Parts: sequence; structure tokens; C-alpha cells
Amino acid sequence: MGELATSLAHELNQPLTAIRSNAQAAKHLLAADPSDLQEVGDTIKDIIQDDRRASEVIQWLRALVKKEELAFAPLDLTSVIREVVELVHSDAILYGVRILVEFNSGLAPVRGDKGNSSRSWSICCSTLSTP
Repeated sequence: MGELATSLAHELNQPLTAIRSNAQAAKHLLAADPSDLQEVGDTIKDIIQDDRRASEVIQWLRALVKKEELAFAPLDLTSVIREVVELVHSDAILYGVRILVEFNSGLAPVRGDKGNSSRSWSICCSTLSTP
């Protein structure tokens, strides 16, 4: 149960931290003279995406508590990786890291649970960034 609590805290903390970081960045961008409204808009889009990810974690937790079965379906690995890159984008900016990803065209889909796949990639990326 302790491992589950630790994992849950980590999974919720990532999008919530990104929301806070992006909100602070938007505030800073709006205070600049002149304000870069395009960048502010992009930052607000990031906040909305991070909010969606936090909601997905909560939905996953509800399903886990209710002992619902995983929803296995064909997954596009390119899409999963793009979602993870979006998830770590705010942290990358904070640490001055530029993320470049190249995809091979025509990757075959794999079967898996979309939520668990994204969370697994997210955990791997956050582990790699831990000093």
C-alpha cells in the first residue's frame, strides 16, 4: 500500500507542479513589456493539458479502487511518447533541457492500457531526471 501511495503522490504531483509552474510563467509573461500573448496562450494550453492529466490520474485511481479491469486496446507508441514529452515539457524548460524526438514512420501499434502506458513512460522520464 505504501508503494501505491508513493506512486499516486508522484503521479498527481507532476501535473500539479506543471500547472503551478505554467501559471507562474504566464504571470511573468503578462508582466513583461510588451507581453507575448502567443506565448501566454500556449502556456494556458499547457495548463489545461496538465489539468486533464491530473484528472486521468484520479480516474485511474478510482478504477484501481473499484478493481476495474484495464482497458487494453491498440496503442500508437508515437502518440504515447508525444504525450510524455508534453508532460515533461515544463520541467525541461525549467532545467534548460531541449527535448528532440525523432519517430520512424509506420510503427506498428501495440496492445496496452493507455493510462498505464503514459504513466510508465512518465515515471521513466522523471527517474532519469532525478539527480
